[in-house]
Amino acid sequence: LDSRNLFVQAFAIQNMSTETFPVYGHLVQSSKITQTIKVEVGADDTIEALTQKLAKGLDRKSNSIGVSFNLNGQLIAPIRNANSYFSGRDDVYVFPKDQERGPVVLKTNPIPDLFYHTLTSYSFYEDGEKWVRALVELKGIHEHDKKKIVSNFTKKSFSLHIVGFNGENYQFSCPRLQCRIKPELSSFSLKTDKLCLKLRKRSKEDNWFSLFKTKTVGGGDSDSD
Repeated sequence: LDSRNLFVQAFAIQNMSTETFPVYGHLVQSSKITQTIKVEVGADDTIEALTQKLAKGLDRKSNSIGVSFNLNGQLIAPIRNANSYFSGRDDVYVFPKDQERGPVVLKTNPIPDLFYHTLTSYSFYEDGEKWVRALVELKGIHEHDKKKIVSNFTKKSFSLHIVGFNGENYQFSCPRLQCRIKPELSSFSLKTDKLCLKLRKRSKEDNWFSLFKTKTVGGGDSDSD
């Protein structure tokens, strides 16, 4: 517990000392990503301020678009703090307000039938009431083509398959999570030498004392319906 607390404190201090961080804005039109840009987000930026930066880069009027942290098109209120939803190198999905929004299905390559090294070293922590974050250190992973990483999230599990990284293939998977998540709101991103997972909790009351499913002494399943 001590080492975990130190890790969380160090992460918080690192975030506090960072004045800006980059995010990738993806313009979604007709269920397809048609344009991607990179913008810098200030530590105190609201969603409205982020939207204005994205609008400028995408050559759009800021009042004609909205942003979301996933592909289901659920727009974030402009008055919210961008820091509450996004961190460095996260994906921001931009939707024109005059188009119908719904689930967007991205084409991904099937997972090749290859040998995968299993990544077993990781750290995780609860980020407020809504999120659980897991970090896997992998030197140089931020330079790897994100299209060669296939992710899959379910209510009880996740899997990431990394193909052709430095001539090898890797996987990081959890066949049964400690508690249930909302898969449609969960995602992964690449940061400097780190693979980062962002898992949306199903319930803020859930106790994530472990990432993988673990029973408490004399207790039952914490992820039961």
